[in-house]
Amino acid sequence: MSLGRQEAFEIFRRDYADSVTIEDNKQLLKQRFIEAKSLGEKVNQSRNKINQLKGQLEQRRMQRAACSVTSEPVDVTEPDHLEDDLREKIEEEKKSYKMTFNRLKVLKTEIEHLQHLLEKAKMMVQKDFEVWWSEEAVRLQVEQEQLSEAICQTPYKTPSVTPAASQRSLHSSSSVETSSGYMSTDSAARNSVRICKLSSPELSLPSSIGSSIPLTGDGQTDSDILAFVRARQSLMQRKGLGK
Repeated sequence: MSLGRQEAFEIFRRDYADSVTIEDNKQLLKQRFIEAKSLGEKVNQSRNKINQLKGQLEQRRMQRAACSVTSEPVDVTEPDHLEDDLREKIEEEKKSYKMTFNRLKVLKTEIEHLQHLLEKAKMMVQKDFEVWWSEEAVRLQVEQEQLSEAICQTPYKTPSVTPAASQRSLHSSSSVETSSGYMSTDSAARNSVRICKLSSPELSLPSSIGSSIPLTGDGQTDSDILAFVRARQSLMQRKGLGK
């Protein structure tokens, strides 16, 4: 996409009818990503905590088993308050893990839905821009052709001759008159051709705007620049009517 067309697209996208909804969805998606990141960290923390508590529980059981073979046997059937406390902590962490994980799953579905909506909106904006750009190009071409035809059909006016100039011409030699006549005719023809061959983009813009636009001399680049100026004018006029 050329520079002029890209700038026109940015203006079109900014003034698009659903631009507010699109921006709202972008902000909502950003918030959901932040929340998902936080929940993901909590899920990992709960998983690590559960594994840590399980390790402590297994170590406690091994200690009690080792005590059973010492000089002071321990009744393994007797309740161990420390082991019970570890089991309770493990269950609490499992509940927290499950709740956070389920929320994360719901959040993932919501994120995917928002991404789908934004992608669909992006394609719609691009499609509508292409249609609008094509319509503007056709309209601009028609205006240029009409203006070119109007200029080419304008009759060439011979400059008025003063009496003094007329008297001087009478004293000129016939060869000079003939030569002068050819030169005048040829000059008028060249001027007419030069007017008709003016590039269309130059004829399409008001002098107050066209005079302030720096052109590069490259046909394609200059065409994109002038097309962007016309597109921007059209967008601004449309925005003014919308208000």
